[in-house]
Amino acid sequence: MNASKKGAAYENAFKKELLRRGLHAMRVAGSKGRSDLVLSLIGWQCKSGRFSCAAAERLASKDGIIVVHRTEEKEFCEH
Repeated sequence: MNASKKGAAYENAFKKELLRRGLHAMRVAGSKGRSDLVLSLIGWQCKSGRFSCAAAERLASKDGIIVVHRTEEKEFCEH
């Protein structure tokens, strides 16, 4: 699976998680920008590869978005 497909699959999985929570987000396909998923004025950047919590927190505070990534403990770790 190439990087684009891996990222899209992770974005779609998190979109399903948001739907499970009762939130209807829109995927911004191939955005390469600040947000991969958008819900009203909330944006999530999904990182399917190796991404530390510290790096996610830095990116979230810098860009004013929510960064989602995997950890050993959680499928969707949000910062």
